[in-house]
Amino acid sequence: MLPEIAAVRPAWDRLKRPVWVFDQAHLRTLYANPAALELWDAPTLEDILARDFSDQSETARLRGERLLALTADGGQATERWTFYPRGRPMTVDTVVSTLRLENGGVALLLEGMSVDFLSDERRAVEALRHASTAISLFDARGHALFTNPAAWNLYGENARLADRLAVPAQYDALMT
Repeated sequence: MLPEIAAVRPAWDRLKRPVWVFDQAHLRTLYANPAALELWDAPTLEDILARDFSDQSETARLRGERLLALTADGGQATERWTFYPRGRPMTVDTVVSTLRLENGGVALLLEGMSVDFLSDERRAVEALRHASTAISLFDARGHALFTNPAAWNLYGENARLADRLAVPAQYDALMT
């Protein structure tokens, strides 16, 4: 276990919510507290550390890279993810931040809370996330409420609807 994780492990192990550290570059888990082991249906820490996550979809890979970029400056992102531990769908609201490792690398620190969804709702949400078409939902002021990975890839961190128009100056006229 990495030194920076070993130092905080006793505290994280006492938390009731799932906390885990994921190395996006190598697609492996570096740590999971007991609640995360339960979430991931892993009998032991060694079990989840040994799991191969290289079969993740291109969408999931891009989403992980986007989260690293969004949180690189010390910020955090809140997202809803559906994971499939041992093939069983589990929807989790996550708070994601970047954990800087002593070896110079970075990993995603994920704090989760399970969400109970009907299976049809879960499928609909995942269909939007995995769609190759750029899909965004905006509030009345033109700020993004939801952006799927395809839209994030196309527009980057630009979350304003006005900036996505061919003629941004026409935004006000369109909104009146």
